[in-house]
This record gives sequence, C-alpha cells and structure tokens, in this order.
Amino acid sequence: MTLKTKGQGIVPSSLEEDLLTLLNGKSLYGLEIITAVAIASQGKRKLGTGSLYTTLHRLEEKNLINSRWGEDTDGKVSGARRKYYELTIIGKAVLNETNKYRERLANWAPDTSEPSVSLTKTNSEPKPEKV
Repeated sequence: MTLKTKGQGIVPSSLEEDLLTLLNGKSLYGLEIITAVAIASQGKRKLGTGSLYTTLHRLEEKNLINSRWGEDTDGKVSGARRKYYELTIIGKAVLNETNKYRERLANWAPDTSEPSVSLTKTNSEPKPEKV
C-alpha cells in the first residue's frame, strides 16, 4: 500500500485513496475512520487497526495528511486522547488529481474512426519454408 510516484504525480493505492476521500474536509480519529469505511461499504470492507494506522503513518510521511492530538477530554467520554487526521494542501491536490483521473477513465470511449490497435505482441516475421 505504498504511494507510487509516476512522473511528477503521486499515485495512491486503493486504501490510501479511500482515506484521502474520507478525510476531505473532515478531521477524524481512527475509530471514526474504521466506522465510516464499514458503513460506507455496507459492511463489505473491514479495515483493521494495523492496516489503518500503518497507512495513515505513510500518508503523513508523504505530507498528504496531518495529525494532531485532541483535547484530554471532550466532555462526552473518558479514556485515551484521540489523534485526529486531516488532509494537507498536497493531499487535497493528490485527491483532486485522482478524482480527475477517475472522471477521465469513466468518460473514456474507444475511437471507432480508426482501426483498433492490438496491445499483444504479434509475430510479423514470415515463417521459414520447409524444404
């Protein structure tokens, strides 16, 4: 789930893209993220804490998200302090570029005015004649 660099852009993995999308305009902590993924996927995606925090850490190392510690208590619950995550300007730019790519992909149609091009290797050399 490592971010891959293609040319000048950063190409996020599927999980990284999901997290960037979820954090767009929000500041969320780990359990909220896990819950959001489960609800949005209607239970089809289960995100474990190990995968979540490893991926969040990678996104933070790449400056795509920031984290901050919440207040000691928020008045609602007691327990450990929460670490909140949100997109950086770079993260928003990467998400924007990813969304543009998805839109181009969804709108792509083959050009029917030209003959199709095969992407498989063909053997264009003539076969030797048998003697």
